[in-house]
Amino acid sequence: MNTVLNAGHAGPLVVLDEVEKSGDVHSSRGSRHTLTDALLPLQERMTAQTWECPFFQIKCDMSWINWVMTANSHQGLPAPLQSRCVVLDLPVLTPDQLRQFAEMEGAHRGLPEPAMAAVMDVFDCGALANAGLSLRTISRMLDRAQTLACQPMLN
Repeated sequence: MNTVLNAGHAGPLVVLDEVEKSGDVHSSRGSRHTLTDALLPLQERMTAQTWECPFFQIKCDMSWINWVMTANSHQGLPAPLQSRCVVLDLPVLTPDQLRQFAEMEGAHRGLPEPAMAAVMDVFDCGALANAGLSLRTISRMLDRAQTLACQPMLN
């Protein structure tokens, strides 16, 4: 609501990351609130058009909001929420795609050739074949390579 009011734009893009981890919230008065309960009226155009803000206590047309929700898995997400979303299942990245990401990200960071060669050696030796790599682990590998490359040479 603040974004709509401050920006003066009725159609912001709202990104909710790892929505499957939201869980329940219990108030000190014993009432239970969930992200799903809050989102459902905003996901249906008809109810979003007459949505009442619980804080400002005014009716607003929230039907122009664009929603992107990410999740590591759609298992555990309530069916009513899933039924109101276009669910895209993205395939697991292949080792070649992860290697390509490492090369591009290393170049973007300006890693020196010896550091990049060391990272590529990890891919080439096959040590990571069953390691369950992700973009996050590749980023950490590059962070470590960057840290080591920037350290002063010791005698």
